[in-house]
Amino acid sequence: MKKILLSFFTIALLAAACGSSSTTTSVTNQSSPASGGETTVAAPTPSSAFTSATDGFTINFPGQPAISQSSFISPTAGAIPETEYRAKYTGGSENAYYTVYVYHYPNNYQFQSSYLATALQNFYGVVKADYPGSTMGSPNSSSLLGGAALSALITIPLKTGSSTVNTPDYVIMTTKNQEAFIISTYGIPVSDYNAFVSSFQYFNQ
Repeated sequence: MKKILLSFFTIALLAAACGSSSTTTSVTNQSSPASGGETTVAAPTPSSAFTSATDGFTINFPGQPAISQSSFISPTAGAIPETEYRAKYTGGSENAYYTVYVYHYPNNYQFQSSYLATALQNFYGVVKADYPGSTMGSPNSSSLLGGAALSALITIPLKTGSSTVNTPDYVIMTTKNQEAFIISTYGIPVSDYNAFVSSFQYFNQ
């Protein structure tokens, strides 16, 4: 599961037409979806500040994140560089992690107002195709640091032996300048997801 979510996000953004730009003000937790009674690990609340000078943000990870870079071909923008920041926490039999994805669009790329909704629906479609029975709660439109944001809870039924474990994938998407940001947790309690999102800040942009 830990290997496939990156491809989920990449395909979702590939299929998304465009998105809306945003500005920076104070962070809000109104974008956080409600808990749905899913099974999570007893993960630590993120408390170690991490700064990406390259992508212009800070966020609290539970330790130093691994950083990887790749690219994908967008039908509307060509080759798009992507950077993934991920800190993994393994507890019990389930993998759990905190992730920030940053997608770098060209300077002349125009985000459209439908970008966030389209990206989220396509992301969910890929998840559901690979994991039948996955469900997504109603998307929540709000703001993150003053910019338009869209969040949702996707519940993924994972088989562990003869049993099925419902595992939460919390996700919020936003854009700023020419970047699309995705902040996500997998297998983490909603309270820690909230703390993770709340610690996110832009700088020097």
